[in-house]
Amino acid sequence: MDAANTSVRPQGLSKKIFDDIDEQAARLTVHDQCYEQLSRGSFKGERSKAVLSDKVSVYFEKYNQKLDQWGCIPEDRFTIFFLMDSNAHCKVNGKIFTADDVATVWPGKEYHLLGLPGVHSCALSVNQELLDEFGLAGINLRRLVHSHNSCFAETLRQLARSAITTIEQNVGTPVSGSVSGFGASIAETLVAGIGEVDESMLFTSPRHYLEIVRRARDYIDAHAEEDIRIPRICKEIGISRRALEYGFQNCFEQSPATYLRSVRLNEIRRALKLPENSDRSIGDIAAQWGVWHLSRFAQYYQAQFGELPSETRSKVA
Repeated sequence: MDAANTSVRPQGLSKKIFDDIDEQAARLTVHDQCYEQLSRGSFKGERSKAVLSDKVSVYFEKYNQKLDQWGCIPEDRFTIFFLMDSNAHCKVNGKIFTADDVATVWPGKEYHLLGLPGVHSCALSVNQELLDEFGLAGINLRRLVHSHNSCFAETLRQLARSAITTIEQNVGTPVSGSVSGFGASIAETLVAGIGEVDESMLFTSPRHYLEIVRRARDYIDAHAEEDIRIPRICKEIGISRRALEYGFQNCFEQSPATYLRSVRLNEIRRALKLPENSDRSIGDIAAQWGVWHLSRFAQYYQAQFGELPSETRSKVA
């Protein structure tokens, strides 16, 4: 999905391995994704893409760490998210999401995913005009919908696997009609499955706590370089500490203080990788992000990313 508005997109498969979360997040360019590593250890990730036509693409993703993922669906695309492994789970907008669940995200809508280690996820991205041709315009669900529908989820997994097989069988064909036709059949299946969703299948997202987390996260992002503490965050966004703690545990499975430290460590790591910071000391960069105890910082950093700050810096070309 590197160019949402191109009229002709080459069909094919691509796969890339990553050891940097920002590079993996940036791979899905038009989703404006942002990742924060919340668990400890070296990051290893993988993203694959199967392009069936300029209107239908299939994305697969894996990683070995717990990630905070935020993004927004492009205005002309519709995305449906599900898991490829039957025994896996993650969280979507603060709710447990299993292999029997399906999340549909409408164009222009934001999403939040707590990705857990080892999860193999898939997202089908389809042009809205194509879906409207099959009747999507008549379905009144204009938001992110999290539904429990094991049959639909299994159908989607089969479609995703078939998409790869279809492209592999047509390697070397400039623009294969069978590949494009399979993309259209995916669109038709999606509309049929979405149309079968009823209220009994829907999960009610904890919107109150999701909104608290969103506001707190925005405040942290805007003030991470300052010496902020949890009481200040609560005061500035107007909520109790108990509500903040509950919201973060619900959405991130960790405390606000731990999350704040993770954000700062991620930002320091990004700063260390910038060539323009090569003349700045590691201590100066850490202090910029509100970290003053350098020996403790080095311990936290190594635990978080599996390497010392100096090792991160040494990788900068």
